[in-house]
Amino acid sequence: MRKIKGIALAALLAALIVPAINSAEAVDATYASKKAKIVNTNYNNIVLNEQEQKLDKKLQDMKQAFAKAYPIKVYDANVIFDPKVWNDDLYKFFMTLPKGADLHLHGGAMMNPIEYIDLYASYDNVYVYTQYVDEKGPRKQPALLRCFKSKDDVEKGYVNLKEGLANGSVDKNWIFDLLSCKTTPSDIRMWDYFEDISKKRIQGQTQEMRLNYYITAFESYCKRNVNHLEIQEVFWDNLEDSRKSVLAMREAYYAVKKKYPDFTMRVIPSCVKLPNAFTVEKTQKAFDNAIILSNEILDEFDPQNPKPFITGLNLLAEEDLSRDLDQYAEVMHNTLKKKPSLKVELHAGESLLMDNDDVVDAYLLKANRLGHAINLYRYPKAIDNMKKSNVSISLCPVSNNILGYVYDLRMHPGVEYMRRGLSVHLASDDPLKEEHEGLVDDFFMATIAWDLNLADIKMLAKNSLKNSFLTKKEKQAAISAWENKWNSFVEESLKK
Repeated sequence: MRKIKGIALAALLAALIVPAINSAEAVDATYASKKAKIVNTNYNNIVLNEQEQKLDKKLQDMKQAFAKAYPIKVYDANVIFDPKVWNDDLYKFFMTLPKGADLHLHGGAMMNPIEYIDLYASYDNVYVYTQYVDEKGPRKQPALLRCFKSKDDVEKGYVNLKEGLANGSVDKNWIFDLLSCKTTPSDIRMWDYFEDISKKRIQGQTQEMRLNYYITAFESYCKRNVNHLEIQEVFWDNLEDSRKSVLAMREAYYAVKKKYPDFTMRVIPSCVKLPNAFTVEKTQKAFDNAIILSNEILDEFDPQNPKPFITGLNLLAEEDLSRDLDQYAEVMHNTLKKKPSLKVELHAGESLLMDNDDVVDAYLLKANRLGHAINLYRYPKAIDNMKKSNVSISLCPVSNNILGYVYDLRMHPGVEYMRRGLSVHLASDDPLKEEHEGLVDDFFMATIAWDLNLADIKMLAKNSLKNSFLTKKEKQAAISAWENKWNSFVEESLKK
């Protein structure tokens, strides 16, 4: 009898407990389903094929191995200046990755410091000022690197660069530190140091040297699997100086394209917004010069099919010290009225000031692309409008970290813009001053800081070509060439 009662009690408890368990499991499943819909929202339309899924698994394994080998407390640019990192499988992965285009790249700072030093050390008439020291305030010293026409012209304090490196009297690492932001003195404001690097670069170079600079820089990008470049070249109000720069770039482009047939590049004339450097009236003159040169200088690599070579306009400089973009409304209106085919990329949102609203001005001024847009997150309506208008963003994570706008790249708003469906791509900005390998470092740091997968990376690379200022037909050709390289990259990466 007791046995029967015990069995009955157990059955009763089971009848009460099992539904409760099932109910709890159902609640957990419903909660998990709701959470997954929020967390796993598909913000890009990239669908990986079977081979790409295998490579994505391999990428995640490399990320985990890197995280274990290099425990990182702060995700900043110090990571990319560690020589041990350059030999890691994950970094090598991004060296070979087909990265598409670099759309936000300043013409005077396209190569890393070692490449830059080696290039100018190949000349017999380039000298280095060995008494150079970093200083606060306006620079009172001669240029760090300078070309002299003859030995009789060499000024006091200068030593022949090639000879000095050969005999050990000049330290390459010392020059490297002066040309990059890697070792900025703590008592000098970062932007002041950053701008001063421009004054340390080679002075007095010949047109032939300028040509070789561009050839070396373009080839360096091609070797890092970058198909297309859009160079932000500063235009002042001197037409002949601007003409020389553009012609040198075009000649270099032709030379490199013979070796790398898929390579393309375009020039984006850019004016400085700093009040003490350039007036609004001179900006109009410089943009008028840009229109003259855009009609005069074409991409005629294929003489039967000439294409635009100057394709856009830009306004740049340290934003917090510059005029607001709305002060250029008339200039932009007049310029685009004269040449409506020109596209517009504007530096905007590279600021921590709470009252900075240049990103809104950039949108109202009909910008096709924004450079940086760090503070765009403060203007949700602008985000919605830009998304509807297909305004794209050049994200420069390494540069933003170096210049102090984002202390830890895990907090960079670029990943939010990407997940909100804005058309974003990565760009290097100023590799000479800020990077070890232009654009490689941005893909590398974005991947580890934002926990990107292969679909994210593929989207960023493809977006860079879609967001370029190439013609529709050129974009199709560039994307097709990139897709072929991507497929070969996936296949070769799985063999390793």
